[in-house]
Amino acid sequence: LEGVDYLGADLVPELVDLNQRRRDGRRYQLLDLLTSALPSVDLIFCRDCLVHFSAADIRAALDNVRRAGIRYLLTTTFPSEPSHVDIVTGDWRPLNLEQPPFDFPPPVDRIVEGCTEAGGLFPDKSLGLWRVADLPKPAATIAEVADEMMGNWVRHVLVGGPDELVGLVSIRDVLGAYAAAILSSGS
Repeated sequence: LEGVDYLGADLVPELVDLNQRRRDGRRYQLLDLLTSALPSVDLIFCRDCLVHFSAADIRAALDNVRRAGIRYLLTTTFPSEPSHVDIVTGDWRPLNLEQPPFDFPPPVDRIVEGCTEAGGLFPDKSLGLWRVADLPKPAATIAEVADEMMGNWVRHVLVGGPDELVGLVSIRDVLGAYAAAILSSGS
């Protein structure tokens, strides 16, 4: 790729070593998409990776990509997949990033791979290209909201009845009870 500074990365040391021995003029580095400080690059090509991550780890990977200032994400997506099924990181499932909980906008461009694996079960398997700045930021978790509030000195709230003070409650407990109520109501 003339005029392109290519950096290949993987979290498996043996794959990085194998690629480095090829001496093809490209650089290879050991990086973890979830935890490594990623280089600030124009494009991250992330094929067949996010499909193996839990929803929480996908959010963590996307946060890491944002922190690095990466401009574009080219990644695997299955645009015909109607809904999201969460998994344990390491498993696999087809993943439509335009569906909840990710709600990506339509990609800038899409390359349909023409996948013939599994007897042609996934003909829609594609590489979607998105501008990272266009990707929705995930909603804050209860813990993140509590940390933000505690960082701003809201550590406790007064809880009272109609005519009396009942007590002082930790903001973490209030938010936890609120989250539990929402989850139990199915909202």
